[in-house]
Amino acid sequence: MSGKRLFITPNILTRTRRKPIADDDRHYEVVTGFEFTDIDTAEIKLPGGYQPEAMPAPVSVESKFGKYSCNVKMEGDKLVYHRSIEYYSGRYPAAEYNNLVKFWQQVYKSDRNKVVLVKKDTP
Repeated sequence: MSGKRLFITPNILTRTRRKPIADDDRHYEVVTGFEFTDIDTAEIKLPGGYQPEAMPAPVSVESKFGKYSCNVKMEGDKLVYHRSIEYYSGRYPAAEYNNLVKFWQQVYKSDRNKVVLVKKDTP
């Protein structure tokens, strides 16, 4: 809360912790040895009298390493957040490492997007 604004990070279930650092001097191939799919939906009931002031735009990222999407919308007095990620296994040349970093940085940033709600003035 800040004044009459309420800030919510709607991804309450599966925020990624991965935030690799770019490496332009990488010499070894990139090996991603596991695959997974994770799909989450969270509904957050809001206190009365709030309306959205800022909502994050839907995000969709697709690369050779995986696919990620998320969106948030208002449904009555609830925020509904949907997130989907598919991560692929594989072997990639060292030159692809920074593309993997870019993929995870986009996921990391999107997982932390905030919704800003403002309290309606009541006469």
